Amino acid sequence: MSNSGLGSSPPRRSVTEAARRRQIVDATISTVAEVGYGRASYAQIARQAGLSSTGLISYHFAGKADLIQAVVAQVVSSGHVAADPQ
Repeated sequence: MSNSGLGSSPPRRSVTEAARRRQIVDATISTVAEVGYGRASYAQIARQAGLSSTGLISYHFAGKADLIQAVVAQVVSSGHVAADPQ
C-alpha cells in the first residue's frame, strides 16, 4: 500500500490544462495576425490549434474578450511588446 501514486494526477492535469490554454492562446495570436480581431472566429482558432471543435476554447475561456485578455497577458509577459513608435 504505497502512497507514491497519490497526488500525482492533479498536478499533471494542471500542466495539461495550462498547455492547452497556451496552445489556444498561441493559435489566437496567429489567427488574429492573419485575419484581424474582428474576423477571427472560434472555428478558425480551433483549426489553427489543431482542435476538432470549438468546445475546448469555450471550456478554457469565458468568451472572446477573455481569450484576448490571455493573449495580451502572454504577449506582455513574453516581452514581445512593440516599442512606442513616437
